[in-house]
Amino acid sequence: MQILDQKTIPSIAQAFSLLLIVFLLMFVIGGLVLVFDPGANLDNISANHLALSIFLSMSISYMLLAVISKPYWLTRFIPQLTLQPFWLAGALLAGILCALLVLQLQVYFPAPENLDTSISLALTGNLWASLLVYISVILIAPFFEEYLFRGILFESLLKQWGTVVAILISAFIFTLFHLFEYHQYWVAWISVFCLALLLAIVRHKSQSMLNPIVLHATYNTTLLLVGSN
Repeated sequence: MQILDQKTIPSIAQAFSLLLIVFLLMFVIGGLVLVFDPGANLDNISANHLALSIFLSMSISYMLLAVISKPYWLTRFIPQLTLQPFWLAGALLAGILCALLVLQLQVYFPAPENLDTSISLALTGNLWASLLVYISVILIAPFFEEYLFRGILFESLLKQWGTVVAILISAFIFTLFHLFEYHQYWVAWISVFCLALLLAIVRHKSQSMLNPIVLHATYNTTLLLVGSN
């Protein structure tokens, strides 16, 4: 059994500082990309520039996060990317089922007509724009959001306040992180909160970071492939 270095778990203050840094970096980088969209304004942003903004804001912000939190990355996160076939199969199935359930709820409780998320708008661009969105949503976001929320934040809360508080608060903060996109649609933010609870539970019970990453990626993939048809 591999012994992990407890000393590299950030404090709660450090974890929230990293969250704030990531959020601000995404906001600034994404905004800078959109500034260079010729002729664009707040009501008219091209789908291609929006896709590039999403991709660059995620990739640069999370790359810097990994650099800043290098000790945690090397001694806690990487060793916990363990392959567990039973949990992996369960994560795949859970991701698909959760996404299908959310899509079914959206049939009974449709989103407001004026709700246009950045992802849905970016997917109306050309082929390369759609490719950037898929890379961002299926690969970058699941990997690094799990690193940040079910890794750094969860473990800092777990160390200080225990399992239940760590699960609930990490899920709540994860929901707030996505509220900018979905604040007008209660089905979306309740779904995000329930997903975050499940991700935290899977991460804690399996003691592996790979399983929540796979569950998250499968969930996002299903929403994109099935929900866009």
